[in-house]
Amino acid sequence: MPRQPEHSQNGNLARAAGCWALTGPHSVQGTVGGSLSVSCKYEEGLETNEKFWCKPGSFLSCDGPYIIATSEHKSFAHKERISIVDDQTRQVFTVTMRNLTTGDTGTYRCGVERTLLNDRHTVKVNVFPEKSREVSLGGECGGTAVLPAAELTSRAGCARVRVCRAGKRSHAGSEAT
Repeated sequence: MPRQPEHSQNGNLARAAGCWALTGPHSVQGTVGGSLSVSCKYEEGLETNEKFWCKPGSFLSCDGPYIIATSEHKSFAHKERISIVDDQTRQVFTVTMRNLTTGDTGTYRCGVERTLLNDRHTVKVNVFPEKSREVSLGGECGGTAVLPAAELTSRAGCARVRVCRAGKRSHAGSEAT
């Protein structure tokens, strides 16, 4: 049975190794161009402590400065493609990463600043190439084509392509959609 946390002389909780007061997902995933959110729950009494998102460094630290963080008086921060919002009523903060790239894939830490030892939780982020969608082509030859989903929704007009034999195609003009 895990040891219960004990209060230290300065009022901070002294924790046994592996007993953290911060929980969240172990992994999350998204697609290139999309967004993802990670919610980390902390214990009561830490509402005004700084919350952060970082890349892990050695052992329990972060590698360099925090990617983004809240402060004692500001429960929201936004920096480039990343935001952090601390819902102090529910004791949960959420980090959102937008316009994802494959370079965002990696290991991160969500954390809460404490006097002696920060609470932190490790999260693996996976970003996959955008999903493709199979489209049925009509016409004399018929067939199927696999196209990126974004191409299907972002163009006002599209080229009509006939697929007749493997490796052969003919361009049949454009048509507005």
